[in-house]
Amino acid sequence: MSMRISDGLALGVLVMLSGCGAAEQPTPAPPTERVACAVGAAPLATDCTIERTRADGGTLLTIRHPDGGFRRLMVSADGRYRAADGAVPAQVVRLDNGQIDISVADVRYRLPAGGAPTAAP
Repeated sequence: MSMRISDGLALGVLVMLSGCGAAEQPTPAPPTERVACAVGAAPLATDCTIERTRADGGTLLTIRHPDGGFRRLMVSADGRYRAADGAVPAQVVRLDNGQIDISVADVRYRLPAGGAPTAAP
């Protein structure tokens, strides 16, 4: 029995494609954490989500707003916060209740002083 070249190619393509599907596993989404935020004169509300990424010298926080905007803050190893993007510096005020209020331009965030927001229920 002889095999045509086109049959061999088709078999090879099928073997390669069958291996592709097995290697792709969905990555589970990290738990969503919420923090209080306000844009402009709006009152603080727990409407923003936060993602943490390890970075050189600390942790990069990406805080996403409900309107699709976002802001990045860098938290250094010694707990100092600074704006990680844009030219406007972050203003940080430590509150008596163990939280901090961070303002960048017209956006405010309320975070625990340790930088570890609690997970959303």
